[in-house]
Amino acid sequence: MSKKENEEENKELTKEDATLKKIGEFKDKNIQLRLLELHKLDLERDKVCEDKYDKANREIEIKYENIHAEKYKQINDIVCNVNKDITLTEEEKTLYGITEDTETDKDSPIEDYWYKVVLNSKFFDINDRDKDILKNLTKVEYLPSENTLDFTVKFYFKENEYFTTNELNKSYKFNDKDNVCLVIASDIDWKSEEVNPTIKKKKKKINPKKKKKKKKIKKGKKQITTTITKKCESFFNFFRNFDLEKKNEGNNENDDDEEEEFEEEEDKIEMIMNEVDFFRNEFFDEQLEFYLNLIKFEDEDDDGEFYEDEDEDLKPKKKKGKIEGKKRKKSSSSRKKSKENNNEKESEKKEECKNQ
Repeated sequence: MSKKENEEENKELTKEDATLKKIGEFKDKNIQLRLLELHKLDLERDKVCEDKYDKANREIEIKYENIHAEKYKQINDIVCNVNKDITLTEEEKTLYGITEDTETDKDSPIEDYWYKVVLNSKFFDINDRDKDILKNLTKVEYLPSENTLDFTVKFYFKENEYFTTNELNKSYKFNDKDNVCLVIASDIDWKSEEVNPTIKKKKKKINPKKKKKKKKIKKGKKQITTTITKKCESFFNFFRNFDLEKKNEGNNENDDDEEEEFEEEEDKIEMIMNEVDFFRNEFFDEQLEFYLNLIKFEDEDDDGEFYEDEDEDLKPKKKKGKIEGKKRKKSSSSRKKSKENNNEKESEKKEECKNQ
């Protein structure tokens, strides 16, 4: 027996496979056929219960996403100073330690509010040039769909010297199985390549006769100067389109290439799921804590970068943070894993559905 066959034999059977295997052991074909019909009825009943359960959960989630969106609108009204008649009672003044009224500019918003939220969330890749641009960020909105799990995040900017539009969007579309299937982002019309923070231009001297060889050019040899454009990690790389249901065209004969392609696809899906989880469960819910910079991240050094082990490449790592006394929500990957491995609870729900 080969190693692969041995692994297949020792692999734990699913409930479906175990049932079919047990039915296949009956020698009486008539009994076997009737048992298979019973099994098919069980599957149909489970499907009805599962659809009913998923539909109920989806309706509840859509309902609360819209309730949250209304609260997020109120947050923006306060930040942008749409409602200028905010007053505190004497009891609230005592509670918050406000001893006297101070004269303020009632027409001004909270300066750099969303800029600090984005920066302190430690979720985005932000370079130094991004920071100057993000100073123009005035508002971030969460806009859910009324009937589906689809939602859009909108970033509003003041008129600026960097790009022509004042609004950048990213929309997440879900399929019938409640999985993200399409991501649509705004195209950014940069006013010039010089102000585009996603690229960096660098001048390099080369020997035109030996372009492909990395050889030191001797003095007196003819040289030419060329400009190389390099991609940079940037907040604005966030605005990219993804079609997660588009199949890769063509067959790859190399197993290693196929495995690498599969891993890239898995990474892409995980990245999008992390974005969905971040906007639904962290960015807007914890915007005040981000603005006040109250969330402290694990393994964060003084420069705000993250490292895991000394043996790892010195590359920034995203880490979950925590507020003292406040429990952080699960990451999308944890939620997905919990959902997949939570068979006992799902079974209980289905049993309750069957008994109704």
